[in-house]
Formats: sequence, structure tokens, C-alpha cells
Amino acid sequence: HLLGRPMIDDVDDSTCNAVIIDGDDPSGATMLAALTDDPQITMIDTCDQQRRALAELMPRPEPELLDEPTKWAFYPWRRTAVSILGPRGFRRLRLDRNRNLVSADEQQRLSRQRIGVVGLSVGHAVAYNLAIEGLCGLLRLTDFDELELPNLNRVPATVFDLGLNKAVVAARRIAELDPYLPVQVE
Repeated sequence: HLLGRPMIDDVDDSTCNAVIIDGDDPSGATMLAALTDDPQITMIDTCDQQRRALAELMPRPEPELLDEPTKWAFYPWRRTAVSILGPRGFRRLRLDRNRNLVSADEQQRLSRQRIGVVGLSVGHAVAYNLAIEGLCGLLRLTDFDELELPNLNRVPATVFDLGLNKAVVAARRIAELDPYLPVQVE
């Protein structure tokens, strides 16, 4: 499924994680070429801006962090691939403004935490905030209900998400925030 229409035909209602593509790896280069050649796939490349922003952080990141290879995050449900910094640079830049709330040592310790959230109506906000603040290294989400129109008063979703499992909706939103954060839907 890497050639022709890569992974688009594999998308179902349970797909909720980004596919991280390493363009320097032969199979990743093949997948990236197939995505680029597919007119139904949108490619968004802002890595130059991300690299500049990373280089401007204070204290200045170490050279190996600045030289970390970039990746692509492919979101099959959006038919979109986005260029992103490598995992360490991405985390450093994305969470930099948390530095006055959570120290680097605390963030490192918290990045090893595995947290589960059961019930993704109100729990969606909890799971998303854990991800947005970088307060865990893995999220497990569980909800047996599908998103319905009356849920849109408390779940940050859209009409495009109606009929999907609430945990999948939350996991997709988190994957679009941080493609490197492992999210398991149980």
C-alpha cells in the first residue's frame, strides 16, 4: 500500500495516529514520493520556519538538536502530510513557552508518564490539555460511544466527526497537535 494510493485506501474510522515518515530512509522516501505524486494529498512544508524558530530559542539548543533530521507527519484522515522537526527539536520548540510553568527536568520526568482517560466527552479536554502541556509520554483513551450532534456542546469536534468514536476524535486532535505523542485508543 506504499505505492499508488499510499494508505488512503487503508483509512477507516479507527485511524487516529499520524504516520511519521523519514525521507532519508529508503521506504520513507518511497512513501514520500508517492504522497507527493498523489494529487489528492496536500503537502505542507514549514520546516525552514520551524528550524529558524528552534535556532532562536534561549538558551540556544545544542548543535545536534539543530541538526536533527526533519520528518513528515502524514494524516490519512486529512489527506495531508506536514513537515516537522525531529522528535527532540519538535518537543523543545513546541513546549518552550511552558518553561515558566514546568521546568525542563519536570518535563523530562513527566514525558515518561503513561496516563489513561476514560470517557471522552468531558475527558476530551483533560486528554487534550495533558498533550498540549506535554505532561505525559503516552495517552490511553477509552470511550465506547460515537460522537453525536448533541455532544458538540462539550466536545471540540465538528460535523465532519459525527459518527466517529469519541476516543478516535480526541486521538486525531492530539495527533494533529503532537504527532510524536503515542496515543492508544482502547
